[in-house]
Amino acid sequence: MGRSGVIEILRRVAALALLVFAVVAYFGSLGTLPAAAAAIAGILIYVGLKRPQVPRDAFRHEPMPSVYMPDLLGFVIGVPLFSLSFVVVASDPLLSGVWPIYVLFWVPASFSIVIFIIAARYATSWVRVSADGLEVTRFGKTTELPFADIAAARLGLRRLPKWVSIALTVFGGIRGAGVALLHGHRATHTLWLERRDGSSVPIAADALPGIEPVLSALDRAGITLPDELTERARRRIRRRSRGSETAHV
Repeated sequence: MGRSGVIEILRRVAALALLVFAVVAYFGSLGTLPAAAAAIAGILIYVGLKRPQVPRDAFRHEPMPSVYMPDLLGFVIGVPLFSLSFVVVASDPLLSGVWPIYVLFWVPASFSIVIFIIAARYATSWVRVSADGLEVTRFGKTTELPFADIAAARLGLRRLPKWVSIALTVFGGIRGAGVALLHGHRATHTLWLERRDGSSVPIAADALPGIEPVLSALDRAGITLPDELTERARRRIRRRSRGSETAHV
């Protein structure tokens, strides 16, 4: 993981912690002023920290569906659930030593951290196509992939594990059930580039406008397109490849 990947994760976790503190302060004994200050600080950290510098010619994921919407979902889940655990315990001193109450709220609330990590990955991931290969950046760390080192390409599907959907439904109440319903049956697509040394480099293909140019570049380099592609997609990619070759000539 690169430096920008760490910063993007800390951006979200710090903002979440300050917003949780703001809610607890507002409903607790600290009052409105500390709550407002913490909330403003959390928003400023999320908005104000410098974003990763994406090269102009790079293909990156569409930020709205892959970064901002997951962030919103993370805050909607994390802020109320983490806050409730402290507010409920603070409301009755007899509950301060009852650790299952924390588990009841923190288990579903922890999914917000997972969502933030996914959003941070998309925010710090992009692909550049050059004449000799690809530059794949994930979590801010760049991997050089010369076409000569790529042995094969394949498409993979991933779904949310069933146990995650069950846990969200059991512990997350209405919000958790809604998240499980929304994402439980949705598959994510990953382009795996198999290297000749046996290792592989994944590229998250969902919400990536440049996946076809990447596949066209692989096709021009003589690398077999993934078997999972439909015939219609193959024809479209090869037309693009021939058009690019003609333009270069």
